[in-house]
Amino acid sequence: MAGTVLYIDDEPELPRGTAEELSRLGFRLKHTRDPEEGLRWAREGLSRMVVLEVLHEEADGWELLASLGTCAGSAGELPVIVLTRGERTPELYSQALESGAVDFLTKPVLRAELLAAVLDCAERSDSGRSLDADLAGPASDVATAFSGDLSEAPLPELLLRLRRVGANGALVLQFEGETRGIQLRNGSPVAAASNRGFETLEDFLVRTKRISGDEHAVVTGASGSGVVSSSELLVELGVLDERGLRDALARRAAEPLLEGFEWTSGSFHFEAGKQLKSKQTLEFPQSPGQLLLEGCLKWFPSRGVRQLLDRRAAHYVSKEDRPLYSLRDLGALACEPDVIDALQGDQTVAEVLEAGLIEESMLYALLVAGLVEVHPEPILELGMELEPVEETVAAPAQPAVAPIGESRTPTPAAPAAATPAVTVDPPKGGDRDDSASRRVEAERWYHDGLDALAAKNHEKALEAFGMAAHLDPSQGEYHAHLGYSLHLQQPRNVVVRREALEHIAKGVKLSPDAWRPLVFLGRVFRAAEDLESARKVIGRALRLDPDCSAARAEMRLLQAAAQPQTVGLVDRIRGWFKGRD
Repeated sequence: MAGTVLYIDDEPELPRGTAEELSRLGFRLKHTRDPEEGLRWAREGLSRMVVLEVLHEEADGWELLASLGTCAGSAGELPVIVLTRGERTPELYSQALESGAVDFLTKPVLRAELLAAVLDCAERSDSGRSLDADLAGPASDVATAFSGDLSEAPLPELLLRLRRVGANGALVLQFEGETRGIQLRNGSPVAAASNRGFETLEDFLVRTKRISGDEHAVVTGASGSGVVSSSELLVELGVLDERGLRDALARRAAEPLLEGFEWTSGSFHFEAGKQLKSKQTLEFPQSPGQLLLEGCLKWFPSRGVRQLLDRRAAHYVSKEDRPLYSLRDLGALACEPDVIDALQGDQTVAEVLEAGLIEESMLYALLVAGLVEVHPEPILELGMELEPVEETVAAPAQPAVAPIGESRTPTPAAPAAATPAVTVDPPKGGDRDDSASRRVEAERWYHDGLDALAAKNHEKALEAFGMAAHLDPSQGEYHAHLGYSLHLQQPRNVVVRREALEHIAKGVKLSPDAWRPLVFLGRVFRAAEDLESARKVIGRALRLDPDCSAARAEMRLLQAAAQPQTVGLVDRIRGWFKGRD
């Protein structure tokens, strides 16, 4: 979270949707009519900033402003924004600034204007202090490189730490001669590698005893002819169905990450900006959040869970207002939503576990996956719900996509545009600490876009991917999904298709070792009936990952006009298997 915005006003008046918009940006809005209660809250140091009405009926607002100026907030000096029903006279404006206010607004205020003031305060203040205080090490260390012992900082703690700062780079684990690499994008694990090197699907299946040695030999020999791939043979021969194939591919990719959860000793090293070798790395087909939950629930020792929760026993637990992964991403491994909703920051970890609201392993898994967070102090609900008021002038509430031809990238809402622009360069060995919150927020928008794309809500997906690409323009996946969503929204519009291709091509350039941008490019080429270009890019995707089901399916569509010449071979092999029954 970016922090708590404390609102002190005996006659609260905010534009409709302000609290929701602040929540979307990572802020929690707390209101009180009682100035003493507000000052007490501010002195406890948990607020990021204060929005204050100086014309207060029950207190001297100017004295209150001076008192607030002596408080330290969660990010250092506590800034105060004056929002008053008084007129914007030169005298009132000067008095507010001379008394220490960082901004001066009058009612009725536009939502965009208020949000811009909040964001400007956040940009100018120091980065927020860590609420998970038991994780040692400053954020600046995480943003460049660090190393240590897994017995002191096991994998889930490292992933939690890296997620907080939106880290980009490679985390390498070593244990008894084994090495595992985990690729992170903006704090989210997206791929993994093992020192076993690239393992073919049939090798993985025979090692994990899912197929026999004889079956392995037949599949290896047939796929070695180059006529069909091993994954296609496994399905054609009935060894695996399509669902089993998808599961096997997912298990093969996830294994290096999940194995790391078991390692309670060994060493680790993180290097920002480092890319694992593409030929040894497999992307996760499933949600990274689902893998984090599985790693904590099924692979990480229960003794370790207990020890790490004991370190947080006195901290207070609340649900994350805007988690990186949604409950839908986490599937069957997620607990019921009402269990998470019950975590409101008024109970400690020890109290939650003692009450039996949630078991130890699930609570820790939700913490690592970012669905809940812990705080050194309780979250207090001040005052009552604010009554929203209508704005006198309409202001854009959501980021919107500009019309075709005016802008090639969707732009953010007015408040985001009002903040100083942050340029995110491609990694060169280190990330800028001051862009950590943008990177994390970009990844959140990206996952929102994936959810919308799965629901076939192309307009919402376009908006989400556009915001992700705006917040972090260095990520090829964001641009590729933006272009593909643009194509899906208007698949027959030639002008839109041209723009979509430009976005996807940018994604390919930024992520040359990723197969997904190439598949998107191939699909758009096929829609444009440029089959030759489509075959080339899909062929390139298959060279990156021969078992990529999306690329294989696309190649089959491209070859539909020509009858494949592999039927006879497959039939002969299928007959061999039947003869063994």
